[in-house]
Amino acid sequence: MMKSGRKHIIKPAGNQKDIKLRSCAAILPVDSKGRIFLVRQRHRKQLRVFLEVPMGGLRGEYSLDRAKSKLEEKLSLKAKNWFYLGKAYEIKDYANMLVYLYLATNVYPVDAFCQKNKKSNGYQIENYSLRRIERLIRENIISDLITIVLFYKTLSSLGTLPRLKGLGKVDRTL
Repeated sequence: MMKSGRKHIIKPAGNQKDIKLRSCAAILPVDSKGRIFLVRQRHRKQLRVFLEVPMGGLRGEYSLDRAKSKLEEKLSLKAKNWFYLGKAYEIKDYANMLVYLYLATNVYPVDAFCQKNKKSNGYQIENYSLRRIERLIRENIISDLITIVLFYKTLSSLGTLPRLKGLGKVDRTL
């Protein structure tokens, strides 16, 4: 689970190319009460505010080491338990990324004062229940793909994916 380099891909038209992958670690932090911690921050390129899991680009270190340091550096949290949930690829012509996905459980604050003052760094730490996050995804308030993938990968690994209801209904507003 180290930083990645290159990946060979074959496009549907049959042409092939090598692409350079940037790597990062994404973390879904959950405390002992079941609260899930997310970061609300503005991204300059997208010109909007996103509610997302904390992520950090790999700079030569192992992905788990980066996940642990990012959780402490960005949210002032540490976790008692870490679970590797796999990888997700975001392959586009303009942005190619390999994301290592982690679930951090039993998170606890390293420094309560530091955690309360993170808003001044351009982002805000918020916590939500499982049900609330499901609703925020349905309402498209959480729209970051990595956050959605990590959330549902966590539910799937825990065997708690919600049953699909109302599959026979058609939503004509789409």
